[in-house]
Amino acid sequence: MTPIALRQMQQHIEQAERADTDAARLQAYAALRQMIVWLGVGAEATYPDDL
Repeated sequence: MTPIALRQMQQHIEQAERADTDAARLQAYAALRQMIVWLGVGAEATYPDDL
């Protein structure tokens, strides 16, 4: 079973590829960017740099 965040990221990419437009690609990029930022915040809370 794949993590939900990975499945959601894959869905954004698949939707953009199906639409095959620059607008859809930009929308997927924005969604993926937000998800990566969100994942990074969780990682920072779990693994602080100063350890």
